[in-house]
Amino acid sequence: KQQVIRQGDGVGWKDTVVEYFQFLEKTRDFVYRYTRGDVNNSNAEDVLNQYDFVFVTERFDESLILFKLKYNLTLEDVQYKVPAKFREGKYPSAKDKPQWLNNATMSYFPTDLRIWQIANKKLDDLRRKVIEKCGERALELEELEFQQSKGSN
Repeated sequence: KQQVIRQGDGVGWKDTVVEYFQFLEKTRDFVYRYTRGDVNNSNAEDVLNQYDFVFVTERFDESLILFKLKYNLTLEDVQYKVPAKFREGKYPSAKDKPQWLNNATMSYFPTDLRIWQIANKKLDDLRRKVIEKCGERALELEELEFQQSKGSN
């Protein structure tokens, strides 16, 4: 018996598990293929080395704050407004999905996963550099100011 996954369930834009896996096959390592540009036969490290800064979706606010500090931008340059209903569907985030579904999905994106790991490490390294230069309290104040601004923009 095929499990039915309705459109908008947060799984994908397909109706059945079979169609979902067909969708995964078509989008295998999409981020890698999209971001590699003219660098063919490259690995995840080569792809990321083309970029000065990579935002991590799961750490979006932190990415914006570090981007702001790295490039000496203003708070207004990086502000955004969060819609009242940001994410819909059966699974609002990956942690809400069944583990088998996360495992299956990730098996189709090994290079994308490596890009994500490297991008997180680069973000961690930048965070460490900012703390060394400005102090942890200064970064905490930046983060607090940013969070407060999200409700007023």
